[in-house]
Amino acid sequence: MSWTDSSGISTKTGNGSATAGNEAIRPGGGAALTSPVPVSAAGLVDSSADIVVTKSGELFHISSRFDDAHTITIETSRSGSRNGSFNFIRTRIGSEIVHANHDDITPVRTFNTVGANHGYTCVVKVSMAGHDKTADDLGSQWTDGARIYTLLDVNGDHLTWGCPYTVTNGIVSALLVQPEQDLTPVCGAVHTQPVNVNVLVPGAQLYPSINNIKVQYMLDGKEITEDGMYSGTVLKVHESYHIMDYRAIIDFAQSHPGVSYANDSVAGAVRLSIVYTFRKGGRCHISHNFKALQKLQVMDCGFLQSMPMSLSGHTLSRYMPDVKSKSGQDFQNIVDMTGYSMNLVYGPSDYIDPAKPPNRYVDWLRDGSGLGKVGFTMGYIVDKTNSKNADRAAQTSRGWDMRSTRKSYPIAMSGLILNAGDYKTFMGYRNYLSPVEVGKATNLSVVQDDKDTYVYIDYHVPVTGANLKLPEHIGKTVSVIDHVNFTLQNDIVDSDGITFSITAGHGYAILKVH
Repeated sequence: MSWTDSSGISTKTGNGSATAGNEAIRPGGGAALTSPVPVSAAGLVDSSADIVVTKSGELFHISSRFDDAHTITIETSRSGSRNGSFNFIRTRIGSEIVHANHDDITPVRTFNTVGANHGYTCVVKVSMAGHDKTADDLGSQWTDGARIYTLLDVNGDHLTWGCPYTVTNGIVSALLVQPEQDLTPVCGAVHTQPVNVNVLVPGAQLYPSINNIKVQYMLDGKEITEDGMYSGTVLKVHESYHIMDYRAIIDFAQSHPGVSYANDSVAGAVRLSIVYTFRKGGRCHISHNFKALQKLQVMDCGFLQSMPMSLSGHTLSRYMPDVKSKSGQDFQNIVDMTGYSMNLVYGPSDYIDPAKPPNRYVDWLRDGSGLGKVGFTMGYIVDKTNSKNADRAAQTSRGWDMRSTRKSYPIAMSGLILNAGDYKTFMGYRNYLSPVEVGKATNLSVVQDDKDTYVYIDYHVPVTGANLKLPEHIGKTVSVIDHVNFTLQNDIVDSDGITFSITAGHGYAILKVH
């Protein structure tokens, strides 16, 4: 088997190798690409192609060198979310699935959680065999004697009804209120048999909750449109969509009898524009733009989230700096997540510095001997856009939500009232870590946007004179954005790269190379 470059996209030179002290670290290292890129029978990339993208229908697999022995493959779908938008599927190291990440795309929270894999929950879904409703009845209004419900979807035995909305100070909201008795027609119904509401589907959500979806996979500036295998340097997944305004859904349905609300003419409440930028090693930078199209109030919005990694025979450990011990869990000094069963939300009183919300976390899968198999880290870029520390501290009193499911939810803004036209933008990242390349560190991550390069360094052991080689950045300035128990020994990247020391059992730094 071999990779073939059927796109005609030119291959480019990789970013070089790097080492740190006695530890082999290659944050984006490699040599010049060749085309085609050979792949061994075990699925390991034998050359140093930065990225290989395999398209098959709506599926796009993103492969890259992980370390000297393994390939990382991040499986995605252009339309795999419950709303028909971009979605992650799973991540493999070699042939092993280490991360089932199908719920790692991030919704926003207005009065409901909507977008990504979520839909409005202010709907009632009735299961009724033998009902007489058809698409002709869409938009019809029905009552339980106390309120009006609007028929939004007919799917087999299932009928989905929208609850009434309210508008307060120009802000739309709606509550899930179950019918108190059978529904009878008020207006617009073609088929008027009463609806028995004895059997309701629990946890019903309205899908789709978004429209005007656009997703493009751009490799080195060229869109991938045909099935095949393509090699290149930088893959950008451009995604945009509107979260439909709930009031507009109900109003459209009522004024367009027999027509599905699921079309691009329904007005939006929010426009989201997201760019996922993938580089060598599966490193992923995320730019997430939020524009209010209607006046609204937002609840917890984080623009990043992740399910936990898992692998048979392995345990999960977690680290998150800048937080105090809470409910017996000291994430600053690494927590074994095997028996973790708490829902913990971190606010300013839980931060080491109340003005500095936690900005990242690091997970490691470890084998029975405690050796690291693969790491994963996710977080914000803290010195620009509305994801910087000062903005997050001002925009929300809740900095991180750590669920009993071990899912991780950073929070960037909450409780804000936004007017139509208000705009926010956030930058973050999600990287996988090789124990071969990270060595003794808890985290060594390189994050790159279109302007700057950031290096996140975390250790739980002291080190002296460690080197992180960045040959593609020789001569550039290094700035320390944040640090604890950390000493930078050169402020210009030289032939040894970045040289630093950690002076205590726990220390870290966020560096900016520019």
